[in-house]
This record gives sequence, C-alpha cells and structure tokens, in this order.
Amino acid sequence: MDTNTSGNMPQASAPKSKKNLIIIILVLLVVLFLGGKVLGFLGRNAAEQAIKQATGGNVDVNNNGTSGTITTKDGSVTYGTNSLPTDWPTDVPVYTNGTIQYSASSNQSGQTGKAVVILSPDSVATVKSYYTGALATNGWTISGTQEANGATVIVAEKSGRNLSLSIVGSSNGTQITIGTDK
Repeated sequence: MDTNTSGNMPQASAPKSKKNLIIIILVLLVVLFLGGKVLGFLGRNAAEQAIKQATGGNVDVNNNGTSGTITTKDGSVTYGTNSLPTDWPTDVPVYTNGTIQYSASSNQSGQTGKAVVILSPDSVATVKSYYTGALATNGWTISGTQEANGATVIVAEKSGRNLSLSIVGSSNGTQITIGTDK
C-alpha cells in the first residue's frame, strides 16, 4: 500500500467546486421533494442557509417557489423547470411518452451537468427497452446495468462523457431520471 511521507494513508478528495456542486444538488433535491411542498418557506429558507454555509456565504439564490437559480463564485445551477434545459445534449434521448416533472442544469467551474425527471404511464420494461436501443442508436456504450426491486439503473459512456439513467416503477407510473455531464 502506498503511504505519504507522514505514514498516513493518502486521501483522495474532490476539488472544492465539485464538493460544492454535490452539496448544492443534494440540498436542491431535499427542497424539491420535501421543502417545496411539505416545509414551504421554512424548507426553502433552511436550504438557502445550507447552500450559503457550504459555499462560504458567497451565493445568490433566486427562487420563485417552484424553480430558481443558484449562483456562486464557481458558477450556477438552474433547477425546477418542467422543460428540458436549453442546453440539453441532442444525443441524450428523452422518453416522449411522459411529462417532464423537473429539470436542472449546472455549470460549476467549467464542469457542466444536466438532469431531467420524466413521469410516464409506460412500464419499467417498456422504458428500459426504449433506452437500451436509443442509447446505442445515439452512439452511447452501456457500461453497466443494475436491476433491483422493480428499478433499473443504466450507466453509459460516450467520448469521455457520462450518463446515468434510473427507471423506477411506482403507483403513479414510471419515473425516469437522466443525468449527464458535458
């Protein structure tokens, strides 16, 4: 095992901007699924304070209650719209028999990311079959698939880019969550 000169195990750490992006996205998910409907103003206020603390207070939160933009010195995250981000990659297929419930787009220190959540009345198997074919047609290579408890997760790569896709069945239909970088 490699050790550093002090004899301690080396520790890998993400760049600060990447940690901030992860913290911001996690807080946004809490606000979206809990804060927006259950916690109301208190949830949004707590989320704003958490984001300010995670970024050292250098943040501007512009939130209209259902969507917004968070701007830090490292970039911005736009979230909560019911349409694709304007810069959605054309080679990332979007399931057409469904409605967009949520989307987000970020650009932190030049590292971009996009996500969309779609709700469809189609079965998990139908959606999975569509994406297996559509990803290949668009030049993506599926590098991993995992299935458990009625959910499917697909990971794909293309030209140094990454895509993750989760397909989860529920009483409301099938939820499709797509996340991609670049």
